[in-house]
Amino acid sequence: MSEVHLQIPAQADFLELVRLTVYGIASRLNLAYEDIEDLKVAVSEACNQAILHAGLSGNAVSGELGIRFDARTEALAVTVKAPGAGAFLPVPAGLTEAGLPAEASTASLGFYLMKALMDEVEVDAQHGMEVTLIKYTNTNTTK
Repeated sequence: MSEVHLQIPAQADFLELVRLTVYGIASRLNLAYEDIEDLKVAVSEACNQAILHAGLSGNAVSGELGIRFDARTEALAVTVKAPGAGAFLPVPAGLTEAGLPAEASTASLGFYLMKALMDEVEVDAQHGMEVTLIKYTNTNTTK
């Protein structure tokens, strides 16, 4: 198991660095191109939600995002930790893979996208707000 930690300002200008890091680590795990692209989109969405929250809470300049990449034999887990609370909102009741209600918010749509692209998504609101996105290295593994 290998871990890489990245700490960036809560600003959109730094998202390309996160995407490049996702690509580099996922490539070393020999993930399929489609899986790498899914990871890049889902991690970018998690970071976007965190940056948006930081801006709304007045922390856009001083806030930082912590991103942890946990490369395992069976999966790549990427955890995005946001400043403050409430950055990652769970999918509202009634929001299923069958369809999206008209009243779905941008945050819930972002979470829906993360759930659709990843094998697992875990949200922890106990110690600040963080989301962990998991993509299995074996594409035969089911969600």
